[in-house]
Formats: sequence, C-alpha cells, structure tokens
Amino acid sequence: MKKTMFLALALALLSLSSMSPLCAEENITFQLMRGRAALNRQGVGNWLDLGPEPMVVRIQDRLRTEGETRGEIKYPDGSVFRVKSNSILTLLDSGIQLQVGEALFNLQKQGRTFQVVTPTAVCGVLGTSFDVNVDRFGKTQVRVFNGIVGVKTHGQELRQLVLQRGMMTQVQRAGSLDSQPQRFDAGKLEKEQIKEGGSTTSPAKYGPERPPLPREKPGSGAGKSLLPPPPQILRDGYDGRNLPPIRQETPK
Repeated sequence: MKKTMFLALALALLSLSSMSPLCAEENITFQLMRGRAALNRQGVGNWLDLGPEPMVVRIQDRLRTEGETRGEIKYPDGSVFRVKSNSILTLLDSGIQLQVGEALFNLQKQGRTFQVVTPTAVCGVLGTSFDVNVDRFGKTQVRVFNGIVGVKTHGQELRQLVLQRGMMTQVQRAGSLDSQPQRFDAGKLEKEQIKEGGSTTSPAKYGPERPPLPREKPGSGAGKSLLPPPPQILRDGYDGRNLPPIRQETPK
C-alpha cells in the first residue's frame, strides 16, 4: 500500500515537473517596442502608461495598446506574443483573453493546451505560430503559419475546426463556426512581417522610436492614466467588460 502511494506521488511530481513553465508569472514581461501602451493591474484601478523598459506582468493583468504600437509579451519558456495596435488583452493562467485587436503568437510546445479566448471563439494550441484579430464587434479571424490550431465557438464546444499552415477562419458571432477553413498565402504574409520588422517565428525588432507622452495637467495626480477609456465591444448580450470563461481542456 505504501509502495503504491509512493509511486503515485512520484508520477504526480514527474508530471508537474514536465509541464512547461509558460505561466510562471514572476517571469512574464511586456516590452513596448513602439508607440504607446498602458497596464491595468489585476483589472482594477487606473491604467498606467508604460515606457520602453521591460515590465513584469502578472496573471489577470490587462494590457492596452494605441495606434501604431508594437509590444512583446515574453514567457520564460521562450514563447513570444507580439501585440499590435489598438488591442486590449488579459493574461490568464491557461492562456490569454483578447478582447479586441491583434496579436501574433509564437508558442513553444506545451505540456497542456494554451487557449486564446475572444468574445466569439476559443483557440486551443500546444505549440505553434498563429495570429488572432478581433474587431470591435467581436468578429474573430485566426490564421496559422506553423503547427495546428483548433478553433471552437462559444455555445458549440463539441465542434472544432482544425487549422494547419496556410489555413484561416473567421468566426462572425458566437455559435457560428465554418465547416471548412479558408486558404491564405502564409509565405507572402511572412515576408510582409519581415519587412515590418520581424518574422512570424522570431521576435520582432522595432526601433527605439516612441512618441513622448503628454505632460500631466496640474492637479491630475501622479500615475493617472492619460489614455482614453477602452472601446466597448458590441455583440449579442456582451457588455464589453467580462469575457466568457475559459474551459479547461486536457490534451489528448
């Protein structure tokens, strides 16, 4: 009996040690490469403007970017997420909630499913390169450059559309999922990414240029956000504040 319990404990410890430290939050950083971005700690309080220095971010923190902005979220296992202009996202223990905007994900192979949740879709991956674009109405576009991505929609979790390199799909609204993927020229898009300042498989390198922040108005208070309130997503029954909950999945 004691031997059996010991073996079970050893197997449990082994499985934990083999899991990727993707969400070891003390090692997650966000670095602003160009433009302007703001951080909201744990979803409460003011939005604080970020400088070009790497900033440690934690689970449940929210990030927001303005126009003509590029930033990178780096994880301890080497995964890099490139956040583009006019985006709002929340870091989760099992993935990211992308409320609006666009992000490119270069994800290392994981010991569990990593999820990108939008107002209309859920993307589950174990390790790949893909991007997700969400407009202000919640419509979600997913494109895959390498690896495999499974796309689901809220309300139809038993259905899944599997995308490989050069495949894409658009989820117009929750409960609506295409039966077949669309095609796009992944090679051409990768060349465009390189011209822009990086590739789909390596961190982008943007110059140090960053417009100066406007000076605070007298009496406005230190640390007060200088950015306008985030745009609200408009879709069926969605209030623009709370995204649908993530469903935990065990990789097969």
